[in-house]
Amino acid sequence: MSSVELYDKKIKLALETLAGKPTEANYALLAGCYIDAAGAGAANGDWKTFFDCLKCVELMSLRSKFYNNLIVNKVIALCVKNRNTLQESEVVDSLFDLVVNLDYNGDSTRRHNLFSAFHWFSKFWRGYLDFCDWWDFSNFRAEDFTFKDKRDSLAESAYIAYSRRVANHAVAEYTFDFYIDFIDKRLSNVFTVYADYHIATFMLRVGFDYKDVLRAYRSYIKLKHHKPWSWTTLSHLFTEDSVERQACVLFAQECEGIADLPQESDLDYRKICHDMFAGIDDPDRDFWLHVRTKLMETKACGKWTERKKHKRKKN
Repeated sequence: MSSVELYDKKIKLALETLAGKPTEANYALLAGCYIDAAGAGAANGDWKTFFDCLKCVELMSLRSKFYNNLIVNKVIALCVKNRNTLQESEVVDSLFDLVVNLDYNGDSTRRHNLFSAFHWFSKFWRGYLDFCDWWDFSNFRAEDFTFKDKRDSLAESAYIAYSRRVANHAVAEYTFDFYIDFIDKRLSNVFTVYADYHIATFMLRVGFDYKDVLRAYRSYIKLKHHKPWSWTTLSHLFTEDSVERQACVLFAQECEGIADLPQESDLDYRKICHDMFAGIDDPDRDFWLHVRTKLMETKACGKWTERKKHKRKKN
């Protein structure tokens, strides 16, 4: 019996059970069968089956705790099992739509478990920002800020992923509240230099003094001076015709392994890039508090608008 036939049989039995006894538990049982069939469709690249099965689940308007728990557990399992298969934003959107309007009152653990499942798709999922706004970073727990297996903590990984996604938006859509919160979390927890990089990038984009930006970048540059994007990003700090910008671009090209670098009047770009940080101290707690204050002042002046947060409508 093929997997398609197996799930067809399970769905048929669940429909017969529901017809004989239309209880919430039997509705939930049927919904679980559809989600399992959707997972099998995803594993086989059968997206018609995937969407058709999820549509059947969406049409069931139950909100019982038993139903909620089953749906959330099934969606989490489907996300984890098919991490390398689900590579389209529309597919992940459909899974999010199943759980976004469920009642999570008194069930914070189950809602919390959703974050790890959906965070995996942050690099390509266009709805990641909306998901994070819905989930709310204030729901992170103390253990989410601890390092595991020499990898970034879940919370830091989330802040960085959010920063990476929001950087693709227009400056007018940046959310100052997020970066103020990011700095607060950085002050309270052990974060890597990647956190410095993303906060510094935001500082650059909203017009911080160049010495502040250089100081924010310093720890990252010391560790990642061989990465081309370190210098490409920094090049935007200077005017187009400045030697500093030319030096950053040339250093980035060297990091990329470009063999024949253009001779810019024998510009000693390595020395210029390294001299940028002469007299610039590593960022410390006082510095980040200073940045936080400046962000608050910039936000208060009303020059920048908040990014519009999209709310999912209930069925």
